Amino acid sequence: MPPTRPSLQRRLWRFINHPATDVTLILLIIASIALVIWQSTVPDDSARGRALAELNDLITLVFVVELVIRFIAEQRKARFFRRYWIDVLAVLPFFRPFRLLRVLQLLRIFRLGILMNRRFAALSAAFRRGFGEQLVIGGILVVIVFASTMVLLLIGEKHQVDGRTEPLFKGFWHALRWSAMSLVAGEPMTEVPRSAGGVIVTICVMLGGLTLFATFTGVITAVVLNRLRGGLEQSEMELEDLNDHTIVCGFNRACGLILEELQTDARVKRRGIVIVAEKPVRPMLEGGQIDLTRVYFIEGDFTHPDVLSRAGAERAAIAVVLADRTRELSDQDRDARTLLSALTLERMNPSIFTCAELLNSQNEANLKIAGIDEVIARDRYTGSIIAAGARSLGIVGVLKELLTSKWGNQFYKLPVPDAWAGKSVEEARAMLQRDHQAILIALETPSEHRRGGDTAVNPPADAAIARGQLLVVIADKPPRLLDVVAEGLWNDDDE
Repeated sequence: MPPTRPSLQRRLWRFINHPATDVTLILLIIASIALVIWQSTVPDDSARGRALAELNDLITLVFVVELVIRFIAEQRKARFFRRYWIDVLAVLPFFRPFRLLRVLQLLRIFRLGILMNRRFAALSAAFRRGFGEQLVIGGILVVIVFASTMVLLLIGEKHQVDGRTEPLFKGFWHALRWSAMSLVAGEPMTEVPRSAGGVIVTICVMLGGLTLFATFTGVITAVVLNRLRGGLEQSEMELEDLNDHTIVCGFNRACGLILEELQTDARVKRRGIVIVAEKPVRPMLEGGQIDLTRVYFIEGDFTHPDVLSRAGAERAAIAVVLADRTRELSDQDRDARTLLSALTLERMNPSIFTCAELLNSQNEANLKIAGIDEVIARDRYTGSIIAAGARSLGIVGVLKELLTSKWGNQFYKLPVPDAWAGKSVEEARAMLQRDHQAILIALETPSEHRRGGDTAVNPPADAAIARGQLLVVIADKPPRLLDVVAEGLWNDDDE
């Protein structure tokens, strides 16, 4: 069946979590923080101060719109406030009754740390370890320093010099230097504020410095110990945020290649991939061509509903169940676990597309009866490819190209355009070859009894094409037929 258009909420969720959106927000946050600091160094009633305020208001308006979109896209509203309450506080100075809370805008530093951890976690593994924790702690330190600086200037702390009353801090940079040095030292440096507000700020700076540096040491120690134990890192987004993602159950040597192929499709990669295995498998995937910033790892038995629920099985679009090699089992037992996992996934999410790997083709009937969408029997397909290579020299090279999405020609499926309904297969072949350098190899007709429909390979030339059917073609890029875009296995309209 042709893909249905996703809801407005789903489209907003994809937009607000797109990598380009995150990069834009990072740049705007940096600009906003710089403007807040610059504003504090110039008089508010000056021409430059008014221009900076207007520019900062414009950027803050963008953040207000962003939060509104996130609120609409969030399915559970309570979770929105739990995750973004700091960001809500940071935009309050945009509204006139809250102008005096300008210091709250510095809270955007926390969002900057989260976004940078998400988007730049693809750096080397050594740099990535503990990077998120360091960003959070660094953000808290920066907020304390700048917030205390601005509060001290707003208080207008005074002291006596030769009988004259003068400001204790002679400008922004003087107050900033005092805050930073006091935090590092854990005690007030040189001048000591005497007013009640100044004393409170001094105490906060001292406690903040001592507490956060102790926390920093503890976090680094915990990260190192966790790595030594082989613990797994939690990815940059919570698992509960994933929708239409891919779940890979089990692990074997083919898992790395499967991830590379899945990530070739930007839509699958962007929505995330969750690997569920009984042993830590991330170290086996590091150092390759896999983007691990969008791969999530769960350690547990992938046949248990509770573990699959943690992986978001109820919201997933695709499930790949591998013949697991993390435990010493017979081939029959591995196939039994594959069957149990596939059945559990289908029961938890009837709309999920499940592809299961079997070691013994004699067990294929069990999965077919259970309604599993695709069953790959390793012994049958391996034997068929070897036999084909023995019969026809060079045929394996053709299969290699067609079965990879990294380069060359590959398979695409696309709905029949309305204008093509009623045309013959021969006419469709001619138009595809002439206009798109594509070859029509099969015609898929929707079926009421099974997902994927009934496929006719090399259909007769005089067969009529009907609306609702799918064309299976070979091409080096996705053909565009009028308003229809060719898709891979996962039909979607993200294009």
